[in-house]
Amino acid sequence: MNQDFLSLSLERSAAVTADQQPQYAPPSVPLILAADDNETHLLYIKRLLESKGFECVTTTSPTAAVRIAAEKRPAAVLCDINFGIGRSNGIDVYTEIRRQDAAVPFIIISAFMQQEMKQRAHDAGITHYLVKPVESSVLMATLRPLISRTTNLQ
Repeated sequence: MNQDFLSLSLERSAAVTADQQPQYAPPSVPLILAADDNETHLLYIKRLLESKGFECVTTTSPTAAVRIAAEKRPAAVLCDINFGIGRSNGIDVYTEIRRQDAAVPFIIISAFMQQEMKQRAHDAGITHYLVKPVESSVLMATLRPLISRTTNLQ
């Protein structure tokens, strides 16, 4: 008799658990897209962002960056300005991504410190330009406020 009671109790418990909706759904992890022709820099950025609780997808291709942005709808994009001779640049990537999603935060991270390059980026509408090597505290101080507007990130 005790065994029957125990079996019935377990069946009821399993039925209730299967029918219930979760009481708490963890917040989604913000996805950051990082595009750079320097794989070492991408690895650094990916590890940094993941250590801070972000998900990060990386690419060395400006064309792939535009495609990934359309498919994944990242919370923000980090992009190098120079992908090499004969390839699109970060300003081109910005322009294409803006056509898809005008609100996605976009940060240039580049080794180019020349004011002319910064001005070209600014003229295109890019308001955040960080110089490599970027310190983690500077990147986080720039990134967090930008994506907190569109996510629940604190």
